[in-house]
Amino acid sequence: MRSPPSTRGFALAATVFALVLIGALVAGVFFAARQSMKLGENVQGGARAFDAADAGLQTAIAHWERATYDALAPGRSAAFAGRLPGGSGSFAGTVLRLNRQLFLIRSTGRDAANVAGTSLASVVRLAPVPLAFDAALTVASSPVLGGASVVDGADRQVPGRDCPPLGPARPGVLVRSGGEPSLDSAWQVLAAAAAKVYDAEDEAVVAPAPVGAPACDTTARDNWGDPAAAASGSGCGGYYPVILAMGDLRLGGGSGQGVLLVTGDLEIEGGFFFYGPVLVRGNLTVRDAGGLLVGGVWAASAALIPSGAGTAEVAFSECASSNALLSGAPATPLGERSWGQLY
Repeated sequence: MRSPPSTRGFALAATVFALVLIGALVAGVFFAARQSMKLGENVQGGARAFDAADAGLQTAIAHWERATYDALAPGRSAAFAGRLPGGSGSFAGTVLRLNRQLFLIRSTGRDAANVAGTSLASVVRLAPVPLAFDAALTVASSPVLGGASVVDGADRQVPGRDCPPLGPARPGVLVRSGGEPSLDSAWQVLAAAAAKVYDAEDEAVVAPAPVGAPACDTTARDNWGDPAAAASGSGCGGYYPVILAMGDLRLGGGSGQGVLLVTGDLEIEGGFFFYGPVLVRGNLTVRDAGGLLVGGVWAASAALIPSGAGTAEVAFSECASSNALLSGAPATPLGERSWGQLY
């Protein structure tokens, strides 16, 4: 009988093949698991980067830097940056002014490992208090005009400022015995935002003047901006405060811009001039060396009675009024399609 053929070494070869096959399967499982883990990390990092970018947008809107952003000329931008609480991410971006009311905010967020990044953009607009003037001077009773006094309803531009196109002329004087319907609501909003407040027992005569160059000192109470300076230049040309007088106010010269609210009577003398809306609950009187009010004026009654070589002028200007109201307006995202993901 023949002996069976030798099978020595076959078990070793089969074992090695099985080990290689099992190793390949294990390696494949580890590779798939690692890919799945990396995918999860990427998704997590992308989500954190998106949250950081969105936080940048919301931070720029909620903490609107009026002194910086409102002073931008169309086409110019300013940068911002920040980190999320707990160090979970960071953001950096720019605020670009598109026109007088619209801004484009771009925010790029990064995760904590600085691996994933997402960029978002949002368009916001300044939403000023709805305060419009139908005339240069609106009063509840017929005004007294004497001496060299002028009330001009033709729309007037302001040199050195970003102004809208000239609009149609308004009446010089408009008498509304029933008052101004939108005045009360606008007054409340503006008074709450007042940066300069004068109490009834304050000094009898105020002569405001700009303080600080090249940096404007907005903390000085009698600094009401600088209507003679360009808004984009140094100093107080871009500063438009809301001024509230709790009682009567007497202005003896000086200048200012912004929004002026007077709960009592307003008396102007000494050649004072002001750019922006002026709202007076009581009587407006311009006497002696006179004054110049450019924007729009509402008063219960008015007497423009300069003497000597003085002149009293009230002129309508959509530019002066809108610039003052836009300066303190909050930034609000557009109602539809206000933001988008860039990458």
